[in-house]
Amino acid sequence: MQFLSPFLLPFILFIPHSMAVLSDNIVDADRRARSENFNYSVVASTITVDQNSRGNFKTIQAAIDSIPSRNNAWIKVKISPGTYGEKVTIPLDKPYVFLEGQGREKTIVTFGDHERTDTSATFTSFPDNVVVKGISFKNSYNCALCRSNVNVGDLNSKVAQALAARIYGDKSAFIECGFLGFQDTLWDVGGRHYFSNCYIQGAIDFIFGSAQSFYENTSINVTAGSEIAFGFITANGRASSNDPSGFVFKGGSVSGSGQVFLGRAYGAYSTVIFDGVNLDQVVAPQGWNAWSHVGQEWKFTYIEIDCKGPGSDISKRVSWEKKPDNMSQVKQKYSRSSFIDEEGWTARLPQ
Repeated sequence: MQFLSPFLLPFILFIPHSMAVLSDNIVDADRRARSENFNYSVVASTITVDQNSRGNFKTIQAAIDSIPSRNNAWIKVKISPGTYGEKVTIPLDKPYVFLEGQGREKTIVTFGDHERTDTSATFTSFPDNVVVKGISFKNSYNCALCRSNVNVGDLNSKVAQALAARIYGDKSAFIECGFLGFQDTLWDVGGRHYFSNCYIQGAIDFIFGSAQSFYENTSINVTAGSEIAFGFITANGRASSNDPSGFVFKGGSVSGSGQVFLGRAYGAYSTVIFDGVNLDQVVAPQGWNAWSHVGQEWKFTYIEIDCKGPGSDISKRVSWEKKPDNMSQVKQKYSRSSFIDEEGWTARLPQ
């Protein structure tokens, strides 16, 4: 995993008619924003994407490129069903973008780039205030590999970082989305993120990064199989006791094939909470791995609360898993409202 700071500020050479119309709508929305009664959850304009030329654009990226820089009102990009073979990026200067597909099994964005963490992602979101609903993002490189019949030696030589998505901006929400990969599926880079009723698939560090994220009713599918000894769901990079980073999983499930650790410590103060999650037997009895921080395990915050299922037996967990005396206080501290949503921004997301 390579953590670089990319800069992506695309320069638009001309303004097509569809963008001019959209710009007028943005101006109108900006005027409304100055009034006390303006509802920031209202979508100001909608543009459409359809591969069969029944929309404003045929590709998702072309639709995003048409949005004016520094817009301050929600723009919905409504995407028709289909499989879109493209890499999609929302640049840093384009906040308030709402990508809406027609369901994660119907609207799929896929690409097969790999080997570099900072460039391989099928989907990248840089700005604050982004909402994505009903879309699956897939990196096809390792997805194809993990279904093939290969021995361990071949697997180790072929597996590479191949991201389905990387998310940078604050106040980013993903509703009923899918993220499919094998290694490093979802780079949850930084900022406050909310995932609701999503599906995440992978085998090695497939939810990683230093974001402050709440995963609600997420279905986690482990594809470690028999080719690797152990997989790892999370690799949280919380670096200090003052770092707000952490991953909280509330409800949902962990299932799949092979054996997987709930997490390993990418950062010295790695923090991951599983609260009320159904854990299948795919979860390794030890539960957690210190990785390169052996001897500093007391700094981690790894907690399981009210989990169930055959993988929820904590009798053989590592001795340093946290077992707080007052679980009700822990549940409150890591609730959605306390952990990421003190401002109530998730209730004001556009529909």
